[in-house]
Amino acid sequence: VCNELEMVNSTYNNSDETILITREAENSISCITPAGVSITITNSNGALSFVLIVPPSWKGLTTGLMGNFNGNKSDEFIPRKQVMPLSDAISDRNIHWMFAQTWNVTQFESLFTY
Repeated sequence: VCNELEMVNSTYNNSDETILITREAENSISCITPAGVSITITNSNGALSFVLIVPPSWKGLTTGLMGNFNGNKSDEFIPRKQVMPLSDAISDRNIHWMFAQTWNVTQFESLFTY
């Protein structure tokens, strides 16, 4: 996988879906899917950051670490397999343990091969 990240521009074909992969800069790679989802991953001083863009048609249809994309900032922290959001006044520590950690996936659930 690491060798594939050295490419300048490439495509990944998986049956009916093609993902465009481009190197934006020496430390940055972008991927765009046919559904209009775009992710840019940047390595800066050993830390990874990313920008995710989804089409407006996805509004209200997402869940997870990136929120639910419904325009209501007060209900972004909904733990996995729950329907009620955590309080707006929650601490960073509790966001990590009570929200983020609930979205961990097992090897069985993952789309990646280990």
